[in-house]
Amino acid sequence: MQTKIVSGASNTRAAMKPYSLDIRTKVCEAYLRGEGSQRALAARFDVSLSFVRDLIRLQRETGSITPRTNHANNHHKTKLDPETLEFVLRLMDQQPRPSLSQLCSRLADERNVHVSRATLWRAIRRCLPLDHDLRKPRRSLHNPLTIDSHQTNSQAIERRGELM
Repeated sequence: MQTKIVSGASNTRAAMKPYSLDIRTKVCEAYLRGEGSQRALAARFDVSLSFVRDLIRLQRETGSITPRTNHANNHHKTKLDPETLEFVLRLMDQQPRPSLSQLCSRLADERNVHVSRATLWRAIRRCLPLDHDLRKPRRSLHNPLTIDSHQTNSQAIERRGELM
């Protein structure tokens, strides 16, 4: 089994590459011929028992033994499109410190978009400047990315885009 390093935004970890089609075919054919239990086949082909179980389930459910796609590289589209995110930022401008629960409720009521507080928080953090503190706005003459305490969230995003 080969490993490769997958680095993401927040961490670096080793990801396993899928077994080749050759070993997948051998394991699956041996199981279908009844040449041993799943545990015995795992020991015979020097693979894990969970690999054999998952392979047999995959073959039974899909009719194929090709590996599924690597979900670590498939970035799912966010439920919060740019228009909806602008709506959230306008809500934050109208009410200085709304709770995430309040924002989620307003999204559900007014936009019919249902997201968890965690999803909303990640989306807000992605679009605001790196040093923007949602709890306590501050002013700094030394750091041009620091948000003016009177600046709205929408203005902060525009300013960040201009400076980058």
